[in-house]
Amino acid sequence: MSIVIICASFKILHWKFQGLDINLLITAGLLGIVITYFISFLNKPIKKRLDFLKLAWVLARYTFGILIFLHIIKRDYQIITSIIIWLVILDYLIIEKKKGRLFN
Repeated sequence: MSIVIICASFKILHWKFQGLDINLLITAGLLGIVITYFISFLNKPIKKRLDFLKLAWVLARYTFGILIFLHIIKRDYQIITSIIIWLVILDYLIIEKKKGRLFN
C-alpha cells in the first residue's frame, strides 16, 4: 500500500522519477494488494460465506480500479463493486440477526 501512496503522491505533484513509470508502479502496488489479500484468504483455516464475499469485493474493487486507472474501462463499472459491498453488508446483517446478536 505504501508503494501506491508514494507513487500517487508523485503523480499528483507531477514529479518525475528517473527511469521508472509511475503508472506501472501504481499498478504493481495495486496488484500486490490483491495478491496479498488472496494469499491471506487461502491461508485461513476456516472460510465462511462472508470471507468469500469479501474476497469477491476485494478482487472486483482492485481489478476495476486498475482497469479504470489505466483507462481501459469507464468509471461507470464501479457500480458493480458497490453492489458487491452492499451484498456483503446485507449478508452480515442477516446472519447476525439470525444469531440474535444484532443490536443487542
